[in-house]
Amino acid sequence: MRRLAPVALLLLLVFFVPSAGAWTWPVSGPLLQTFSFDQAHPYAAGQRRGIAIGADQGAPVLAPAGGVVSFAGTVASNGQTVTIQTPSGLAVSLTHLGSVAVKGDDAVAEGAVIGTVGPSGTAEFEVPYVHLGIRDAGNPQGYLDPLAFLPVAAAPVAAPAPAPPPVQAPAPPPPAETPRTRCAAGRRAGCGARREACARRVGACDGRRDPDAGRRGACGSTGCGARARRGDS
Repeated sequence: MRRLAPVALLLLLVFFVPSAGAWTWPVSGPLLQTFSFDQAHPYAAGQRRGIAIGADQGAPVLAPAGGVVSFAGTVASNGQTVTIQTPSGLAVSLTHLGSVAVKGDDAVAEGAVIGTVGPSGTAEFEVPYVHLGIRDAGNPQGYLDPLAFLPVAAAPVAAPAPAPPPVQAPAPPPPAETPRTRCAAGRRAGCGARREACARRVGACDGRRDPDAGRRGACGSTGCGARARRGDS
């Protein structure tokens, strides 16, 4: 009998796995977790018995396949749960729902709304999501990869790249110095020095002035004093 188990699993995959596009995604959103399960070691660490699909909280959850509701209620860690048994003998479970819109023994069609997105139960992600698991109803460890039943999801459209910042034109170089500009700068420096010297001599004359008109005339007759009175620089 043990030798027949791999053969039975192979027949299950051949006859029960539908072609791509045969089932419906329960929600539209990013794939948060993929399937990873070893039936030979079902209790090994890191097993993932289904997939997790992100979705907006409160969004409708659709039945991936048609069948009869075999369970609708709350499970301790999985939160609000709906399990649909398909005519081919598969148990399709949707967990971490926010609400349940069906009850046991209800017949549901593929794509029908069976609840809304949670969270509920013990969440594994910080964003709302739905966990989808598919199992051979006659095998407690007969979990199958849900991605083998669902149509290939379209790749998300990448956001356009931001436009590069405008390139600023370099500042123009300073004007080249010519002999004329050097001479002008030298003359300005020389004039400034002469003005300072004249100001010092005029200040000295002002300090020596007294009521004597003759002495005032002597100071007032200097060239600097005359230029200071004229305002000539």
